[in-house]
Amino acid sequence: MSKSTITAYTDGACSGNPGPGGYGVVLEDEAGVREFSGRAEQTTNQRMELLAAVVALENTPEDSRVVLHSDSAYLIRAWREGWLEKWQRNGWQNAKQEPVANQDLWQRLLALASQRKVKWEKVAGHAGNPRNERCDYLARTAIKGGTVMENNLTTTGHLLVLNKDEDTVMYVDVATRRVVKTIPVDKNPHEVVISPDGKQAYVTCSGGDTLLAFDNETMTLAKRVTHPDFRFPHGLAITRDGKRLLLASTRSGKFFIFNLPSLEVKQVYATGQDSVHMVSLTPDERFAYIANIRSNNLTLFDMEKEEIVTHIPVGQGPEGIAVHPSSNEVYVANQHDNNVYVLAAGDHRVLHTLKLGSLPIRLVMSPDGRYAFVPNRESGDLSIIDCARPWEIKRIRVGLWPGGVVFDDAGNYAYVANNKTNDISVIDVATLKEIDRIDAGIHPDGIAYLTR
Repeated sequence: MSKSTITAYTDGACSGNPGPGGYGVVLEDEAGVREFSGRAEQTTNQRMELLAAVVALENTPEDSRVVLHSDSAYLIRAWREGWLEKWQRNGWQNAKQEPVANQDLWQRLLALASQRKVKWEKVAGHAGNPRNERCDYLARTAIKGGTVMENNLTTTGHLLVLNKDEDTVMYVDVATRRVVKTIPVDKNPHEVVISPDGKQAYVTCSGGDTLLAFDNETMTLAKRVTHPDFRFPHGLAITRDGKRLLLASTRSGKFFIFNLPSLEVKQVYATGQDSVHMVSLTPDERFAYIANIRSNNLTLFDMEKEEIVTHIPVGQGPEGIAVHPSSNEVYVANQHDNNVYVLAAGDHRVLHTLKLGSLPIRLVMSPDGRYAFVPNRESGDLSIIDCARPWEIKRIRVGLWPGGVVFDDAGNYAYVANNKTNDISVIDVATLKEIDRIDAGIHPDGIAYLTR
């Protein structure tokens, strides 16, 4: 039998009490994270709290060690304060000589707990604990008829995390929330993109003035590229056919196109702009936009003709940039204006100006184009923009100095690199809540998602 410690979070909810109810369970062990939920047509809140604990223990091996967290004082006090022993001695009658409510569930719990080593922990409800919040969401979703039975949380992917101040690249298994491999690299690894087939990753090391290629199948550094015009190489983009890699070199003011997989320089373009930083392709890949921080503009590059078309004035300090996957509208995060511009696809008119938090530095679209996520570095939060309006609909508190953001391929979860808390926030896109943190290295910033 398994001797590993399993961490369990449980919650129950009811609409009406009595009324339709639901429960939610999150289990975490060495194998990963699992979720369970279910509902009952006519029940009480207390029964759902107990049923959640029953389901949690039923899905752990006998003889395992379980730390079970619940916000139900009714459940936790019954175990910690000896209520169960008193009820059994009194023939399942309480202090008022009345039948104990929910005797059937208590007896199921007693039987399950007798076969395991269970530690019962009280957690404050609705106090920002990511696992408790997730259980609450699962329970309330179940009341409405939705279930998430035995749903593994993105079990097939890895994050590539670039730790700027320890000069490493980490492969992190998102299911187990554990670092699989740490690779020392050149100084200040900054930005990363994954090849369309998932086999390679490309990383700019801004302090080392290098471009690195990684073999994702073996998780090894495969190639290092230098160039006389690499001066703080930064933003990257890759075409869908996997044949061209675009790179912005911040301090040289130049823009590179590389042939892949050879990584030979196809062309170098002098933009004439200051602080050439981030790159974003249009959905049809006809154009690329390059954000120039100190010139307060975007460079428009024609990918077909391979020439610079124009420079588009925007706000002060543009850095984060993304093109909407269906409307082709261009979203630009202006870090010194603390806002986002939404530009028209054709003539680049400013359609909307959205005021955000302090120092927005990145801007990433969800795969379906529903949301734009913008981390605000100085205010330590994440702005959520509903692109259909467009408007900031929510601001989520994350770690200190949030930087890089990436979605998984399905758009179910987003991951935010928190530079000064040395961790990754996990955002549930369905609830727009932070549900977990993953430990990273020192000053994580660039981040990418790799399907495995």
